[in-house]
Amino acid sequence: MSLEGEPERDVIVFLVKKDQELVAIASLQRSEDTLTLYGRLGVIAPRYRGEKLAYMGPALLEAVGRAMGMEVIYLLAEFTIPNMQRVRRGRDFRLWASCLRPTD
Repeated sequence: MSLEGEPERDVIVFLVKKDQELVAIASLQRSEDTLTLYGRLGVIAPRYRGEKLAYMGPALLEAVGRAMGMEVIYLLAEFTIPNMQRVRRGRDFRLWASCLRPTD
């Protein structure tokens, strides 16, 4: 998928529906070069918020990543949304970061 004039990106979009009503949208981006899957965007319709649908997100991301042979998954949560932080912690996600400094 790509916009005109931009390089093509490997994006997967999930639409969750109940009957004909759109309940949620989730998008992922895959990088085959680095074997990395990025959780890009997840949105739940206001009517369905509070029904714990977000708890399916990490499991879905992990299942899709494993099926594609990915080795790393990036999934971010906003600090302003406490529920999303609880969802990530509940799946035992870990964060590790390293800042490399140039050597003289």
